[in-house]
Amino acid sequence: MKAIITDTDKLHIKSTPVVDMISIQSTISSMTEYMDSNRNALGLAAIQIGEPLRLFMFRCRGSELVYFINPFIIKKEEEFINDGEACLSIPGKFFSVKRFNYVEMKDDHVGHTVFEGREAVVIQHEMDHLDGILISDKEYKAKTTGRNDLCPFCLKEGIKIKFKKCKIHNI
Repeated sequence: MKAIITDTDKLHIKSTPVVDMISIQSTISSMTEYMDSNRNALGLAAIQIGEPLRLFMFRCRGSELVYFINPFIIKKEEEFINDGEACLSIPGKFFSVKRFNYVEMKDDHVGHTVFEGREAVVIQHEMDHLDGILISDKEYKAKTTGRNDLCPFCLKEGIKIKFKKCKIHNI
């Protein structure tokens, strides 16, 4: 299994369009293997495993893995500040980022899709990766969460649990 890239210089590379669907099968397999072994991961862009291609995968409705090839957003609505957004490539940090609650997207694999809420946030996060943008580039204010701090995601739901003990968000 390929390791997640944390080198920001490599992650700032803008991904190129996929032109040969057959050649990306090994990349899709590597991404699926990573997502299957990290059930708490919500999304993964090909660039995060060293493949600068316009391809990402995400856990739709909490479990089903769906991948998108050459995606582009056609509509965004209901802007808000998403507090507590995290990234596999920036472990242990959470960021406040402007996002949209509603996103319509097209791609070369799934076609036209609509996402709302948490899924819309994941889509925007992964799309940023394809454009060489990290959440640290878009942050309003960064908050480093130590292992003994409360999990900011659970805290939003009224649950007080230390980040190091959170089985949902400590990935």
